[in-house]
Amino acid sequence: MEIQGLEIQRLNHTAFQFRGSKTVYTDPYQIPEGLATADLILITHEHFDHMSRADVDKITSEQTTIVAIPSCEEALRGVTAQAVHYVRPGDRLTVEGIAIEAYPAYN
Repeated sequence: MEIQGLEIQRLNHTAFQFRGSKTVYTDPYQIPEGLATADLILITHEHFDHMSRADVDKITSEQTTIVAIPSCEEALRGVTAQAVHYVRPGDRLTVEGIAIEAYPAYN
């Protein structure tokens, strides 16, 4: 699907790829090999089907920025990335020109 020049592809479960001038992924889980390297990865929470280190590693490089919640810190320790930001509900930041605001989620 494409909306105003932004290509959106559902990869699996809650994993999505957004491609425009940047490549962004959400909650990589059971994603295929060979995908484009991420500029930005957003991880909503630590459950295995949202925070899969093996899948994060498939799309991460030294130029990737990851945004996750603090409970993902241990799983992301040592990840190859330019930066990892841990956010809490209400936090706002801009990464790669993309505005991000963290909202609370309850499971």
